Amino acid sequence: WEAKVGLEVHAQINTSCKLFSSSPVQFYAPPNTLVSYVDAALPGTLPVLNRECVKAGVATALALSFKINRRSYFDRKHYFYCDLPAGYQITQQRVPLGVDGGLTSYVVSPRKVNHLIDGTFMPRKTLSVRLKQIHLEQDSGRSIYDGYGRQTLVDLNRAGIGLMEIVTECDFGCGQEAVGFVKELLAVLRSINTCTGNFDEGAIRVDANVSINRSGDPFGTRTEIKNISGLRLLGKAIDNEIERQINHVESGGKIVHETRGYDEKLGLTLRMRDKEGHKDYRYIPEPDLPPLVLLHQEDCTELPDDDPWKPVNIHTVLKSMPILPAEIRANLMDSYGIIYGIRC
Repeated sequence: WEAKVGLEVHAQINTSCKLFSSSPVQFYAPPNTLVSYVDAALPGTLPVLNRECVKAGVATALALSFKINRRSYFDRKHYFYCDLPAGYQITQQRVPLGVDGGLTSYVVSPRKVNHLIDGTFMPRKTLSVRLKQIHLEQDSGRSIYDGYGRQTLVDLNRAGIGLMEIVTECDFGCGQEAVGFVKELLAVLRSINTCTGNFDEGAIRVDANVSINRSGDPFGTRTEIKNISGLRLLGKAIDNEIERQINHVESGGKIVHETRGYDEKLGLTLRMRDKEGHKDYRYIPEPDLPPLVLLHQEDCTELPDDDPWKPVNIHTVLKSMPILPAEIRANLMDSYGIIYGIRC
């Protein structure tokens, strides 16, 4: 059997205000104290795009080698849930911010001696991961359950916070490869300061799409594991779902296109609902936002770069980029003869 795994990484943008409103972003604020009229979707309110979120998205796209679309568009993704006041999410479905990126990640497997892990590691193997797209979208609020199943509490402080969704191709074959990619992605995001990468604050949330097939056969039906909130859980959830699908098919069953969640206590993925399709979301162009237009000019001095009405200049963002982790590692390895991944 072969497994094909793709990831959708939702990274909260590290800015002081939300994507379409001036409400501040603070994780530890009391519930429902950072909610503007736009966040609450009151009738008549209009979104205003936060320029700092666009700059963060462009910086991330550059760091991940995406081809940036100089003109992208916002769309409405419709679905009903109690923590989404408007009944739709503003995202980029037709033309995203960037496409066709890539990132080289690393995988380390513990060296086993007599079936026990001896604490040493083999040299890391590299994995070239293709990135399908990156786009901007707004986060939803938080649903909090009382533990007795009697009521659901809603906190809208998170509603409207800017997200970067980074979508990979199905280039992973196991949980360990996916974990290695997310680790490398976190290192990049933290180095350019576009996302804190704190799993415990929900700044990074990962969905995994898993399918299996016999060697040489087409991809099988995929399932989606939603909202995996930790590297350790990510590897376990993917490997468990691969094992479940293989056992299910070998016993005569068929894989259903569905959404599942990972239960850490049981060590199992559990069915949540049927997977929604493209038609279920009823995408339409966002009528309240113009196209997102980016400049790419070496000399653009008509307005200062911090002017909120000036289009973001890709060249200006590129000039301010720091050295990325891969280049730092390469310099250290060349200078000191270090073999990356060996631990004694």
